[in-house]
Amino acid sequence: MTLIKYLKSKAIIIIIKFLAMINFTVFGYAYGLNKEFIHTIVLVFILQEIVSLSICYSKKRKFFKKTEDMLNSLDEKYLVTELLEETDYYEGKIFSEWIYDIDKSMCDHVSYYERVVKEYKEFIEMWVHEVKIPLASAVIMCKNGLNSDNTIDEMTNYKKISKQLKKIDTYLEQVLYYTRSEHKESDYIFGRCKLREIIKDVALNNKDDLLEKDISLSVDVNDLEVLTDKKWLIFIINQIINNSIKYSDELKNDSYIKITAIDGKDLIRLEIEDNGIGIDKKDLSNVFKKCFTGENGRVFNKSTGIGLYIVKKLITSLGHKIEIESVKHEYTKVILYFGKNQYMNITNL
Repeated sequence: MTLIKYLKSKAIIIIIKFLAMINFTVFGYAYGLNKEFIHTIVLVFILQEIVSLSICYSKKRKFFKKTEDMLNSLDEKYLVTELLEETDYYEGKIFSEWIYDIDKSMCDHVSYYERVVKEYKEFIEMWVHEVKIPLASAVIMCKNGLNSDNTIDEMTNYKKISKQLKKIDTYLEQVLYYTRSEHKESDYIFGRCKLREIIKDVALNNKDDLLEKDISLSVDVNDLEVLTDKKWLIFIINQIINNSIKYSDELKNDSYIKITAIDGKDLIRLEIEDNGIGIDKKDLSNVFKKCFTGENGRVFNKSTGIGLYIVKKLITSLGHKIEIESVKHEYTKVILYFGKNQYMNITNL
């Protein structure tokens, strides 16, 4: 608040008082009052108004300047109500009350929508788990249905159904983790996890697809451990492996996926490389964007554009990093970085 702007806001009152002073002077002369008396009264009146305006301006400027500084220092502006101090002038008190009322209204609305989102999340999670039960039963029925008495066509159909059921399960997992990613912190259970065990779980989950597409899987992770949430990391690596299988090059006879862990000074680097169809250079910077399918998604009509988006979101929230590099028709390499944070050493937990 500048002095000029303040005086402009008081312009009408100042003009009215100025006119009143002129009227007093005119009537004073008309009634023959002493000139020195009139001049003294006018001078006192002017000095009084200057002092009054100065004090009022000083209080308001101090209040608004302090409020502005507090706002500028806060990332979350709505917290300013926690820092506002009580002022001793009327307009400031009214302003503070309005701010508190607005903040309360906002908090009430946020609380309401948090409850709605929480209920929706709980419903989605419950729904996914409910759907997974008959889905798992259907998978078991398909496996039990495969026996030596089946005809070739029956066995082929059973395998096709099993494959589609697995796809449904993968998409359900994406829905589940996407929903949880909005409230991820409450689901985290950090611990020291052996990469070998995590890779083993992922490999077992994808063994049928690896065998069907004749993709060799080589793993070199030694006995390295990373500090992370095991359940979430399994999902992340599973999504990456799914992509490697999905976009394998059927024209190559030596399709492979190589998983390698490199123990650095400050980081553990996990590389997942395949020699599939690769990613076009112009698409590389967009692969982690939501619903981005790129050229591969358009050509092969296999991509939803949500998998890598969730992977990026989860890996970042876990405190890790992810990069991807690729040469079209040659290879794709996804690199995960895990920090060695001594302050988070929870070996003894």
